[in-house]
Amino acid sequence: MNFDHFSLLFFILFGIAIIEIILSLKWSYFYFNSGITIFKRSIIIDSTASKPLIDIASMGKNFSKGVGPSIAFKRLNEIEIGFREKVFQFTLFSYTPIMPGRIIFDQNFKTCTIKGQTNWFAVLFPLIFLRFTFSFHSAAHGDFSDILFPVAVIVMMSLLYIIQANRFKKIADYLNRMIEIQTKHPV
Repeated sequence: MNFDHFSLLFFILFGIAIIEIILSLKWSYFYFNSGITIFKRSIIIDSTASKPLIDIASMGKNFSKGVGPSIAFKRLNEIEIGFREKVFQFTLFSYTPIMPGRIIFDQNFKTCTIKGQTNWFAVLFPLIFLRFTFSFHSAAHGDFSDILFPVAVIVMMSLLYIIQANRFKKIADYLNRMIEIQTKHPV
């Protein structure tokens, strides 16, 4: 791969990042519903319970504490709530999110599912970076002896996933508690 191809791929990647930021800020359903599912947790809802009433404001308040970015929640439609890290927030600890989340209520199957789907940037960045690294390295040195950068990218993406997956698990645990309370003490 020569430099011209890399430049083109870089601009495409940069364009995808900008588009995803705009779609995220606009709470676009497409943004929250596209990507590869890399996190999924389902909660069974008691078959006698009505549709759980989830207070988005209290969820936002509950997930605004801590050293990391707050989580913002917004209803996408009648049965789905989108969530993501708040943008432009100064925090002690920050990271690049690699997946937005959705909470999906399915009355037919009596489940509440929390899903995380990759940003397309998070999929393409490592692929393009690794491709460029191997092409550049093999052209310059003739072998793949230095794999420090590719390993660093894999480790970085893995850490970002672990951070977000832990936050998504906390959201699932919170929802599970709220649904249990509502089924034991219906409003």
